[in-house]
Amino acid sequence: MIVCTVTCADNLHEAAVMAKYVKEHMSGTKVIVCLAEKKTHPSASTIRYFDQIVLAANLGIPNFDQYLFKYVLFEGVTSLKPHLLNYLMSYYPNERQFVYLDSDMKLFRSPRELIDAMDSNRIVLVPQQLEADSLWDVHLFNGSINSGMVGVTRSEEAMRFVEWWAERTYHYCYFNHQFFADQKWLDLAPSFFDVHLFKHPGYNVAFWNMHEQARKGLHLDAGQLWLTDKPLCIFHYSHYENFLPSSLHKWVADRESSKILMETYIQDLAETGIQDISRTPWSYDFYDNGERITPESRAKFKSNPYLQEMMTNPFAASNKVFR
Repeated sequence: MIVCTVTCADNLHEAAVMAKYVKEHMSGTKVIVCLAEKKTHPSASTIRYFDQIVLAANLGIPNFDQYLFKYVLFEGVTSLKPHLLNYLMSYYPNERQFVYLDSDMKLFRSPRELIDAMDSNRIVLVPQQLEADSLWDVHLFNGSINSGMVGVTRSEEAMRFVEWWAERTYHYCYFNHQFFADQKWLDLAPSFFDVHLFKHPGYNVAFWNMHEQARKGLHLDAGQLWLTDKPLCIFHYSHYENFLPSSLHKWVADRESSKILMETYIQDLAETGIQDISRTPWSYDFYDNGERITPESRAKFKSNPYLQEMMTNPFAASNKVFR
């Protein structure tokens, strides 16, 4: 099995923690990191849990510079998820199963239920929430399926899905009500492909679903974290510096377990020794000459098909070209 993620330099410390616990709980699993930067950051090579680091520009995406220039950081990084899966399925022809995990996730035990689901299904996706009564209106904006955890098992069906998703994020990975970057496309996938919706409450636990009955009973038992009646397996530390602590305080009665959940992750990040990397600016926010790309320049490029066709490398230009 291969576990992969996409990250920028500023989140390499999070990816290091994710990879560490994949190695601990999934013996023999390769961890492949796609780095969405112009060059490999020196800190990346110091992380011993990565089996391979591939630059986004080396995934084989056609007209890469034209494709990426129209996206801001969040859009650009998330657009790469299906392209990475596509690359890995080609680059590792003898590997059968591939799991994408966001870099801010952590495994607390072996994900055997997920592995079982992937053994029986070609495409495994995870809902944002599991309880209909708790569905927030916000999911009409960001989608009902979370793209932070995607599993595919080698097959024609999985390849069709990955290529379909990649084609859409290539053109339409914008952060707005229609697309929510890469994510809302996944709401359509069960209609077009043979998708298994993986509904174990111990996976992809996050600030947006901690209020559910199946999840808010976080507690410690025999040295391990459990939810209401299921073991915690994969926690998604999205917005761990703001939304997550407030959500835990609001919904989880067991303060000690919440403290353990947060403090151990902060300690994990510190132990990477590279947590200061979080202040690193995104290299694709700059032209090759060092000038910062303005939002107006990206917007003009995005809205002008002629510019997209004629400028083979917009990063070699400057803001004055778009005035």
